[in-house]
Amino acid sequence: MGYRCTQPTALYWTATSPGRLLRRPRCRITLDGDIAIRRTSGVRLGVPALHERLAAATEVSEVFTRVSAAGAQARILERATRRTSLRRLLERARGELLVADPYFGHEDEDWGLLDGLEVPVRVLTCRVASNPAPIPAGIQARIRPNGTSVLHDRSYVWLEGGFMLGGSPSTHAPVGVAGLSSADADLRSRMFESLWTSPLFQDLSRC
Repeated sequence: MGYRCTQPTALYWTATSPGRLLRRPRCRITLDGDIAIRRTSGVRLGVPALHERLAAATEVSEVFTRVSAAGAQARILERATRRTSLRRLLERARGELLVADPYFGHEDEDWGLLDGLEVPVRVLTCRVASNPAPIPAGIQARIRPNGTSVLHDRSYVWLEGGFMLGGSPSTHAPVGVAGLSSADADLRSRMFESLWTSPLFQDLSRC
């Protein structure tokens, strides 16, 4: 059995450049002297016209702009300024704020992030302090006493928006935050509702 890979002299043009940049590799596998498999990668293209290259360059620019905008939404929150930054993000909530975080309330000061927001808040958690602080008015909370795997992700969702956290507010290490699209927020909201009514969770007392 033999294997041979060749790069023939035939080249093809990229969509945005008049230069010959990429080859069309051709692979051939032989078995007992006979060709068993022959594959050629790539498509032979003609030289693109100027208007085709300009259109492709515009598309690349638009994709880059979208990717850059998405990247701007994702950032790192340092512990020293995290609560201030999170509070500002949470003040953007519209309709209702849905918090799903397996360790929310593990530190009593977590509840202060939600206190006084202009929208009603519901929280799903799995761990709270051994002697938890009173839950502020306007907040409903449910807890799953055993296990955290059901709330692996940490989502903060509201009407057509929200964000994901890479760690709970009380995490000591820097925490990444990434914005949610309207579609993602809707999906996370439906996931929250299914867990909210789950018998795995029970109401968390205010006192």
